[in-house]
Amino acid sequence: MLQISDFLKSERERLGLTQEEIASKCGVSKRTYIYYEQGERVPNTDFLAALTQIGGDVMYVLSGIRGVAQLSSLENMVLNAFNALNDEEKLQALGFLTGLKGQKSSGVSQVAHGNVTNMVAGDMKK
Repeated sequence: MLQISDFLKSERERLGLTQEEIASKCGVSKRTYIYYEQGERVPNTDFLAALTQIGGDVMYVLSGIRGVAQLSSLENMVLNAFNALNDEEKLQALGFLTGLKGQKSSGVSQVAHGNVTNMVAGDMKK
């Protein structure tokens, strides 16, 4: 079972910090921080407050569940735009995003609806 020590190490790695760097930024010695990651000690509230100040996700460290605040600015933008859509638009957006991850078509597929009077198809030569 994963513990605070595991989540703390994962969060440090997400922040791109060494043990020495995170210890310094959070006001503890490197040795104390190593004890935290080894599960020999539990981080105190001062450490956790400092971790928050450098962008750490304390909710994740304590529970293993990522907080919404830790989304990147791009992820927040996407989430805000998605939440502004109505239900039908949300389904369309999900379909589009899911399609981006799907396999690339090896052929050509064309569908025409409505009053189509002229249509030209074929490979274009450069």
